[in-house]
Order: sequence, then C-alpha cells, then structure tokens
Amino acid sequence: MKLQNECCRAENGLLDVAFVLADLGYENGWRAYIVDKINYQAFSPLRSEKGDKTHIATEKNEKMKRRIQKFLHKQKHTDDTAELRFVQCSSPILSLEKIRAVAQAWTNATAHYIRYGGSFDADVCFG
Repeated sequence: MKLQNECCRAENGLLDVAFVLADLGYENGWRAYIVDKINYQAFSPLRSEKGDKTHIATEKNEKMKRRIQKFLHKQKHTDDTAELRFVQCSSPILSLEKIRAVAQAWTNATAHYIRYGGSFDADVCFG
C-alpha cells in the first residue's frame, strides 16, 4: 500500500487541509484521509459536521487505522485519538491524479460550505 501526504488550499483561501492519500489496491482504488480537524462552525454555529452533509466517512477497519496512524506519527502528526476520516466517493478512484483532484474539490466545497452553507455538489466534486 502506498501512502503519501497532500496539502490543498481552497480557491477562496479560507481553508488549508492536509490529507494522506492511500492506494488501497486496484479494486478499491485510492482514498483521501483527512488529517486536519475541520472547524465547520467558523462562520456559523449552524453548520453540520455530519458525514452525509460533508461527504466524510469514518474508517472502521482497525488495521487500516493503525497503518495510517503509524504513517502520521512518523510525519510528526500525533493526534491518535481522533477518528480517522476520509472523503467519501461514489465510486473507486483509480489514479493518484484523480484522488488529488477529488481532495482539491472537497477542500473547495468544504470551504464554501463553511462560509456560505448550502450543500456540496456531489456530482461535480466526487462522482
């Protein structure tokens, strides 16, 4: 399994997000794990952090959690108590270039959501 760091800055400059991009193999494709804690209430206390609103899923596989946390620990990220979350995609992402584009689109959509509310355009960002 390949793991790599990626940082994305929202087009509006309001949000920087660190990711770990993980190659889970041909059938499962790539996954973008979110390293940073996102403050969804930065502009409004009404913003939801729920995964269905923000296109985030929580990693349930304990072996995968340990692998990612070990990688993060080596990179000097030390918050092992946080849930391991990733960008939820509607289908497997089969290339590094595509998962980078998904991470950037998610960062842009998240920054817009935090600032203005509304909903993510899942067809554009994550389809």
